Amino acid sequence: MDEINFEEVRRLSTECDASNYIIDVREPSELEKTGIIPKSINISLCELQQALEKLSEQEFLDRYGRNKPDKQSSTIIYSCLSGRRSKQALEITKQLGYQNVKSFSGGWSEWEKKSTAEPQ
Repeated sequence: MDEINFEEVRRLSTECDASNYIIDVREPSELEKTGIIPKSINISLCELQQALEKLSEQEFLDRYGRNKPDKQSSTIIYSCLSGRRSKQALEITKQLGYQNVKSFSGGWSEWEKKSTAEPQ
């Protein structure tokens, strides 16, 4: 199953597991307007393949503030506004050989609605 639900994303957004990544693939200007899921990093869809394929470990760390995900042991969850771009990101990442990749199909729209409606 390539999709992950809100409850799982919420759980991962509170954990301190360095092998889990929530990557928001929206453009930075979109994040400024809406916000971002806690503990997520922003790598826009148009930068994603180059970031994962071409950046060295150090370049990735310098640019995104996290170690580069490992193809075997890291879990990567993609998020966008409504799920379309996160599915594209999932396919790109699978083609690069990453094993544990999922898409949060509800995206920021679902996150914002449910995280403000429920107590944390």
